[in-house]
Amino acid sequence: MDNLESQRDGESFLLKLTEIIRNNFDNEQFGVKEAARIFGVSRSHLHRRLKKLTGKSVSQFIRELRLEKAMELLQKDMATVSEVAYSVGFHSPTYFNTCFKEHYGLEVFCQNSKRILLQFPHYCPMIVLSPLRFCPLRIGAETPNWNI
Repeated sequence: MDNLESQRDGESFLLKLTEIIRNNFDNEQFGVKEAARIFGVSRSHLHRRLKKLTGKSVSQFIRELRLEKAMELLQKDMATVSEVAYSVGFHSPTYFNTCFKEHYGLEVFCQNSKRILLQFPHYCPMIVLSPLRFCPLRIGAETPNWNI
């Protein structure tokens, strides 16, 4: 198999896997085992193949696709954070917030039914700053200067 054919095979694999995962967003029980069963391969084969192509585990790949869909839904501003979390397959809004913050560096808050995405400085993610120091961001907005 030449390099171009191998690359096309890898792209086909990723497209098929992505479609399977997207079709199961609403199923919070969907995971590696279910993906492998639908794909028709063993879990270890699925893991090895995906790791070789993307450098990610299957569970990480699933979680990141869910988070990308969640970001898309949050930008549309048509549902609450909890509704978005459940609709993309997270079993808990708290766990969703944790994963969202890890992936995007943003934490989603609801205040008076308005959604605010806040970016925390990477050097002090556990420090709670006073509300006056928070900088509400729009998706795509410039990152604030935290060297205050």
